[in-house]
Amino acid sequence: IRYGLARTRLMGLAKNLTLFGLAAIAHNIQKGAKFLRLYGLPEPACAK
Repeated sequence: IRYGLARTRLMGLAKNLTLFGLAAIAHNIQKGAKFLRLYGLPEPACAK
């Protein structure tokens, strides 16, 4: 039983980390999109 409980706790933790990761990725994409709208795509010469 103890092993099962540990596994479910880890599963819950993994699910939370996955959701947190997805939220962080979505936030970064939104920030990137806002930056692109404001400043446009960088010139290849400037990107180096």
